[in-house]
Amino acid sequence: MDREFLLQEDKDRFEVEDLLHDGLYDFDDIKYDAKTRELHFQVADFYNKYHLKWKWRILPCLRVTKESLSQCHVRFLGVDKWHLADLAQIGQGDITTIRCLTNGILISGMFPVKLSISLDSPYRVIVCRNDEKKGYRKPSTENGPV
Repeated sequence: MDREFLLQEDKDRFEVEDLLHDGLYDFDDIKYDAKTRELHFQVADFYNKYHLKWKWRILPCLRVTKESLSQCHVRFLGVDKWHLADLAQIGQGDITTIRCLTNGILISGMFPVKLSISLDSPYRVIVCRNDEKKGYRKPSTENGPV
């Protein structure tokens, strides 16, 4: 389901932040189209799945795998410019907070990574979320009602 959000003040960010909180995004997935002035990327939520296996039938071994819980496709409309500050140098970032600033949006998380996006005001964000496990639905290209 595609949902469009207009963020005019910092208090308007909470609904978007709830949808994307604790999600991870890869830097290689960030795409910017200068012609349409859109910035978009995928955000994935993960949870740890624990497996208990017996090694040589004597010692139990705990194996942890990450399973995808949900995926979102996020689009920012009216982007003038964007900057990624990657102090961690691990190739991905997480989303804990989204702050509305006077000239755009700042996305930060637990990793020392910050994504700053300069946008036209009011800030338009479209989130396409799919909560099915390991499923992903491409976002529609139509802008639905606000």
